[in-house]
Amino acid sequence: MPKAELHLHLEGAVDAATFASLAAKHSLELPPHDEVGDLYQYDSLADFLLIYSLVCRSIRGEADFRRVTYECLQRCADSGARYVELFFSPESHFEMGVE
Repeated sequence: MPKAELHLHLEGAVDAATFASLAAKHSLELPPHDEVGDLYQYDSLADFLLIYSLVCRSIRGEADFRRVTYECLQRCADSGARYVELFFSPESHFEMGVE
């Protein structure tokens, strides 16, 4: 059945393995975890905001944005989405020098 994905935040839709890969690429230290999916298990709003900040800091260049966007849209297509309302928060990337 065709689906619509409304109000989808790019930074919130980054696959955990991609996040870990980009964090390693940019030498970002991640919180301790056993499995990469554990990074997205939160006990508090503060835990979520820490990971959200790290995700934003791990997306720095054109290739990074292209990768996370393509992977997100591929997952949407694979799930039957025919319309996707995808956006991102540019101000969350400014501190890393993204213009």
